[in-house]
Amino acid sequence: MRILFASPERDLLQCYSLLLGSELGEVVTAFDGAQVMALLETEDFGLAVLDQGLPRLSWQVLLRAANARRVPAIVLLDGSLRPGSADAAPEPAAFLRYPFRPEELIGLCRRVLAMDEENDGQVNGNE
Repeated sequence: MRILFASPERDLLQCYSLLLGSELGEVVTAFDGAQVMALLETEDFGLAVLDQGLPRLSWQVLLRAANARRVPAIVLLDGSLRPGSADAAPEPAAFLRYPFRPEELIGLCRRVLAMDEENDGQVNGNE
């Protein structure tokens, strides 16, 4: 399986891409929203993990693009956003708030993938 992992923090990008790669499959990385959009438009992914703070395109736009391509998504949130707020996701998504433990990310990825498989790729699961 291919996973798209996007974060503006290059150290986190490298660390979590290695972790996800060792646990779940091939990881393709991006550090801004334009890169994410280009990758979503040209490649196939089984999961997208998107940091809320990506520059150049909002995470909501990227989430819509992932959903349009039936790619389940997880949004990594900082303390300024709550999933139920007016700024929250326009489409179904799973959320994980910083700081989190590596095993929390792996566990959430597995749950989202299992829910997507259960739903035959129709919708994303909410966490």
